[in-house]
Amino acid sequence: MLFFLAPEWKRVLEDVKKALAKEDESFHDSLEGVLRLYVDEEHLERAVEVVRRLVFGLPDNLELLVQLSCIPEASPAAKGVARATLGYVAGKEDLLPESRYGIYGYLDDAYLVSRSLLLVHASLPKEASAKISTEEEHYVKLDRLLVLAQRLLPAEVRAGLDAKLASSKALLEKGEPAGRGVAIVALRPEDPLQAFAAFLARRFPAPA
Repeated sequence: MLFFLAPEWKRVLEDVKKALAKEDESFHDSLEGVLRLYVDEEHLERAVEVVRRLVFGLPDNLELLVQLSCIPEASPAAKGVARATLGYVAGKEDLLPESRYGIYGYLDDAYLVSRSLLLVHASLPKEASAKISTEEEHYVKLDRLLVLAQRLLPAEVRAGLDAKLASSKALLEKGEPAGRGVAIVALRPEDPLQAFAAFLARRFPAPA
């Protein structure tokens, strides 16, 4: 867990996970309906599993992204990438609105967070990233999930997310700090995930 997470915000993190589980229960049938647009009946169960695993892992992966970007060995660019990702999750821009698609509407957030996490992790020396405790095969499993998940996104949504990721990759390759950012606030404060992203951003100031 992040060293600066106060006990009350650890409870918020649990609330985020509970909210996602409730959303999953409410929209299970509609999730299958959406995914039938991308896979046949034979692969539907696996598609549902991929979406649920990525979405339920979203809070922890978001936290892990910030952790990795804050270690001393991380370049200033890593903080810029993490901060840009937090801004997206907080809801200023939403290519796949949760209010319309339910649990499926979190897949764009999960995709961006997971890809950003893999980019930052790959930019760090192996011994540096090992300082952050996580399952040994976490990044390998995450990459495999993403290979499947990218097929479940609308083409225009994936293109928009991949453009953001290309910018993040270029920033990391240069190793330079990002330009000054704007304050990150939750577009819908009642959404626990958006509120959690905005909280992390407040403890993660915009670069000068």
